[in-house]
Amino acid sequence: MLVLAVAAGMGFAGSRPSQVDGREVFELDIYTHQTGTFTHVLGVAIAEVLNEVLPWVRAVSVESMGSIPNEQMMYDANDYKRQHTMYFGTLYNAYMGNGPFEGRRHTSSKIAFNFSLVMGGLVTTNPAVHRLQDLEGRTIGIRAGVSAAAAQFVALIESGVTTRMERLDFTAATEAILSGTVEAILPNWTAVTPDLRQWTGNPATMEFLARARHVGFIDFPIDVDRRLRSTPGGPLENFYQMVVPIPPRTVDPRQTNVWYGVMANGPFAVDQIFSEDILFELMTSLHVNKEKLTNYHPQGAFISPETMALYTYPSEFHPGAMRFYNSVGATPTSLEDFMEKLSRN
Repeated sequence: MLVLAVAAGMGFAGSRPSQVDGREVFELDIYTHQTGTFTHVLGVAIAEVLNEVLPWVRAVSVESMGSIPNEQMMYDANDYKRQHTMYFGTLYNAYMGNGPFEGRRHTSSKIAFNFSLVMGGLVTTNPAVHRLQDLEGRTIGIRAGVSAAAAQFVALIESGVTTRMERLDFTAATEAILSGTVEAILPNWTAVTPDLRQWTGNPATMEFLARARHVGFIDFPIDVDRRLRSTPGGPLENFYQMVVPIPPRTVDPRQTNVWYGVMANGPFAVDQIFSEDILFELMTSLHVNKEKLTNYHPQGAFISPETMALYTYPSEFHPGAMRFYNSVGATPTSLEDFMEKLSRN
C-alpha cells in the first residue's frame, strides 16, 4: 500500500506511539510535485522504503504544485516543519533571489541528495512540427512549477519564433497536447543510469503519449546552452541543466534520430536545521536498501553515491549528507564536471 497525503501540509495526525524500540518517532513529510509526476511517484517510493526499514520513521509523500511552491513553503515554515520536511526543488530561484524570491533570497535549504539524472525537452504530437521554427504562431504548454528552463526559453527567443505559452498543470498539459489545444509541451522527464549509457522513459508522460499518438522531439541548439553557460558570472554559469544529445529510441521506440534535449539533476533538500544524525541515517538506509527502492520504483536501479552527490544551487550539501558521502567515498561535484569525467572514460 502506497503512503500518500494529497493535501499539502496534511502530514501525520491522530494518536500514534511516541517511541518505537526505544527511539522517538520521527515524522517526515516529503514534498514532491503533483500526483503522477516523476518526482511524486519517486517520493512515494522513498517514503515506503524508509517506513519499511526504519520502524521509528513515519514518512509520507505530499503532493505539491512544484519546486517554487515547495521553496516558498519552506521560506515561511516554522522551525518544527523545517526539522521534519524534505522537499524536491530546483533551489536555483530561491538561492539566486530570482522571480518570487527577488529581494528575499532563501539560502537556508541545503541539498540532501540528487536522485540520479533526469532530462527534459520540448515534445509535440503535431507531425508538422520538427524544429523550433515550426512553432511559429503556435501554443506551447509549460508545466506549472517549471522554473529553470532559461536555456530553452533563450533558444526560443534567439530563434526569432513567436509563440504563445500556457502554464499548465501536469494532467492538463497531457490532456491539452492530446486534444490539440497546444502544439508542444515541456514535461518530459526521463531517468538515466549513472554511466549515461541506459535511459528509461517516464511512464506517466512519454510512454503514455507514445501509445496514444506519435511523439516528435524538438531539438534545442546546443551552442546556445554552451554559450550561456560559459559566460563568467552569468546567470547560467554552473547551471544545473544542460543540453545534451539523447540517443535514438531513448524515450520512445519511434525516436529514430539523436534528440538534443535537456539533462538535469533533481535535488531533494532539507533545511540547515534538519538533524544531521537523522539525515545521515535516512540516506544510509536508502543507499543500503537500493534493491528495496527498486522494487517500489525502477529509478532505484539508476542511483549511485556519485550521482546522488551531484550539486546545484546552492552548491552546498547538508552536514548530514556530507557525512554519508564521506562514509562511502563519494565527492560532490557539478553535473557538468561529472559528465565531462564520464566522457573521458
